[in-house]
Amino acid sequence: MHPPMKRKFSMGMELMGEVKVALTALFVMIVIGTVAYHQIEEWSWVSSFYFTVATLTTVGYGDLYPTSELSRLFTACFALAGVTIALGSIGIIGSTYLKKRDELMRCVLAEQTNQKG
Repeated sequence: MHPPMKRKFSMGMELMGEVKVALTALFVMIVIGTVAYHQIEEWSWVSSFYFTVATLTTVGYGDLYPTSELSRLFTACFALAGVTIALGSIGIIGSTYLKKRDELMRCVLAEQTNQKG
């Protein structure tokens, strides 16, 4: 393996680690929200999951909404923390994709340049 390939490989593993952390954080927030709404509001698991995803993605269809003071307080805190984590996670995943795409394009261009020269 020549040095550029080693650098590319290590950069790829580092980026994949960031993606794993981002996906784990997103998954944990979905689980927390789903369980909390299932317990607090006594919604079905599907409705709780649906409301959690709608909250984290800031869609907010309005068909479900918190009905108690405790649920409203949880929703306010959950939305502040959850939306931040969700957007950060999506940003990390998107930037990782773009970095990998740019690296691939550089490799393809280098290969084409080497073949011509």
